[in-house]
Amino acid sequence: MNIKVVVVAMVLSFTSQVFAADVYTVQPGDVYYLWRLDGPNTRVQIREVDRRGGRVKVAYPDGEVRWVAASDLKTKDEAQNTDIGLGLAAVGTVLLVCALSDLCKDSPTQSTPPPNRLDAASGGFRVTNSCRHPVRVAIHYRNLMGDWTSMGWWTVNANQSTYLADSSNKRLATTAETWFYYAESTDQDHLVWKGDRTIRYGNLDLPMVQLKDKDGDSEWSLTCNGM
Repeated sequence: MNIKVVVVAMVLSFTSQVFAADVYTVQPGDVYYLWRLDGPNTRVQIREVDRRGGRVKVAYPDGEVRWVAASDLKTKDEAQNTDIGLGLAAVGTVLLVCALSDLCKDSPTQSTPPPNRLDAASGGFRVTNSCRHPVRVAIHYRNLMGDWTSMGWWTVNANQSTYLADSSNKRLATTAETWFYYAESTDQDHLVWKGDRTIRYGNLDLPMVQLKDKDGDSEWSLTCNGM
């Protein structure tokens, strides 16, 4: 038997057992790690516990709040053990592919770098208030350091445009294609522009609208009939 296949079998058998959290011991405020098959475990904080339904409401590091199955929660030690096991399984899978095919043979390759959107987005986030009511805006976006952050509030008068800037008057910028916003009028009409993505900003859970930048300009417009 090929020695590579033997190594692969040994590595795959070394993966860790997935531990499930007991929904009856989980308490609001506890910190767990959410197990994911497609990536590293994510640190979350418990907000609510539905013991009958076997689920918990958790807050993600980027501010998103979502219900998940309690069985997907793990302690820190369990998460580390599972990450190690999955990492070894991934190595074993690569070795298995190499052992059974010619994919590991040296061959000239030419990689295409991902598009650089920094220049396109360097103008910053620009919002236009095409409604007749003054509004204030909050935003959730990935900054140039790669961290998701929430900021607000910017007031935009009727039929005016503004670039979103921080307290030092530096424009916000991103290289990500997706960002989120929430807006509401500041007059007595109390109009709201909201979406279905709940994101934490300060002590508020805001239902934000998801936008995707197709042109690299990070601009959008608020209309009275687009709430």
